Amino acid sequence: MVNGVSSLPPGAVAEATTDDLQPYMTNPVRFLWQRYRQYGRIFTAQLDRPTIFMVGPEANKFILHDRKDCFSSGQTWPQAVRSLLGEEALSFHDGESYLRLLQFVSPSAFAPDVLHGAFESLKVCVDTHSQRWATGKPLAFHTEVRGLVNEAMFRWMMGTPDQPAEMDELKALYKAMTFIPEPREKQARSQDLPWTRHRPSVEEWQAKLDARDTLHRYLMSVVASRRHHPRCDALSRMCQKKDKADLGLTDREVVAQMLNLMSAGTDASSAIATWLLSAVARFPEVRAKLQAETDTVVGDEPLQWHHLSQLPYTMGVLKEVERMHPPALAPVRVVVKPCQFDGYDVPEGAMVRYATIISHFLPEVFAHPETFDPERFAPPREEDKRTPYSLVGFGGGSRHCLGKPFAKIFLQTLLVMLLQHYDWTVVADRELAPERRDHVLKAQLKMAFTTRAAAHR
Repeated sequence: MVNGVSSLPPGAVAEATTDDLQPYMTNPVRFLWQRYRQYGRIFTAQLDRPTIFMVGPEANKFILHDRKDCFSSGQTWPQAVRSLLGEEALSFHDGESYLRLLQFVSPSAFAPDVLHGAFESLKVCVDTHSQRWATGKPLAFHTEVRGLVNEAMFRWMMGTPDQPAEMDELKALYKAMTFIPEPREKQARSQDLPWTRHRPSVEEWQAKLDARDTLHRYLMSVVASRRHHPRCDALSRMCQKKDKADLGLTDREVVAQMLNLMSAGTDASSAIATWLLSAVARFPEVRAKLQAETDTVVGDEPLQWHHLSQLPYTMGVLKEVERMHPPALAPVRVVVKPCQFDGYDVPEGAMVRYATIISHFLPEVFAHPETFDPERFAPPREEDKRTPYSLVGFGGGSRHCLGKPFAKIFLQTLLVMLLQHYDWTVVADRELAPERRDHVLKAQLKMAFTTRAAAHR
C-alpha cells in the first residue's frame, strides 16, 4: 500500500475480461517476453483470473525460499486431480502436514539402496524398450518413452511384480486413469493452463474412476503384503517407516504417495527425455562429446552404478535441456499471506506464477541463452551456481521436485545405454525451438532408431 492506495503489479489487473488468455495459450513464451519487456520482472495478466507473473532468479528465490510461507503449492491442484490421486498425496499439502508426509516419503523412496535397486531394474527396462524401438521406422517418441517411464517407476515403487502380466495390467490401469482423449488434447496446454484441460464426458470420467478404483484396490493389497513381507523397494520402506512418535502412514496415505510420485515423475521425465534425445540428434558436436565420454567411462561393458558419478559432460547436457525445455513454463502458487515484491503488493488469494521459461533465457544470467551449450555448467563458468535460483526446472527450496534424483538416474541411464548401442534421428514436421514446447509437439515429434554399427562402437 502506498498512502493507503493499493500498489498492484502493472498489467491487466482490474479488467474482468479474458483478453490475455488467447494470446497466452497461442504462444505463452512470446506473450511472457512481451510483458516482461513492457513491465519488468513483475506484472499481471488477465487469464481466467488475474495472475501475477514474476521473472528472474531473485523472484524464484523470493517464492521458493525467502517468503515460501506466503505461497501455497497444495492449493493449486484442481479437484479432479485430487480425486484421482487421493487427498492424502504429498503435493496437495502445505506447512506442517506437508513436512509430516515428507519425512516418510523422502528417506524411503530415495534411500541409496532403493535407488540402486531401481537402477538395476531400469537397465532391464531400457534394454527391452530400446530393442523394440530399433526398427528404423519413425515412432512418436514422447508416447513411447512415457510407457518406459511408467514401467521404470512402478518397478522403483514396488520392485519386480510376482507375475509378468501384472506390469502390463498396472500400466494399462494408470494410462486409463490419466488418459486425455486425442481430439481435444491438441487444443489444450495441459501443463500450463489447468483450467483448459479436457473436461471428460460423464462416460469418460466414470472410466477414469473405474480405473482408479481397480488400481487403488490392487495397490492396497500390495501395501498389506509389504507390511508383513517387506522388500527393497520404495513402497516397502514407506510401509515400514515410523516417526518419532512411532506412528506410520496409513495404507491410504502410502497408496496416495505412490500415485503422487508416479504422476509427477511421468510427465517431467518423459518430456525431458524427449527433448534430450532431440538435442543429441540435432547437435552433432554435442553427440560426439557425449559419445567420447561414454566410450571412455563405460566402454562396451554394461553400465554400472558407479559410472553415473563419472559423467560430468552428460550431466551438463541434462542441465542444459532442463534450462531450455523446463517441464513447466511457469509453475503456479496461491498467495496465502500478503507480501510485497519490487515495491508491488502481492495480495492474499492471488495466483502467482514464476516464469521459468523466461528466467532460463535471461542473458545477464546465462551467456548466449539461445545457444545449446552444456559447458556453461562446467567449471570455471558454472553459470547456475554463480546465480542462486537461476536454474529451477525442477523447482527449488523445500518444494523442489521430489522425484529429481530418480529422474536424473533415469535420464543418465537411458542416454548412456542408447549411446552404447543405437543411433537415432529426429523426424519433425515443424521447427524445433524453445517457443514450440507445447504438449502437441512432444507427442508428434518422431524419432527413428537403428542399431549402432559395430565398427562405430
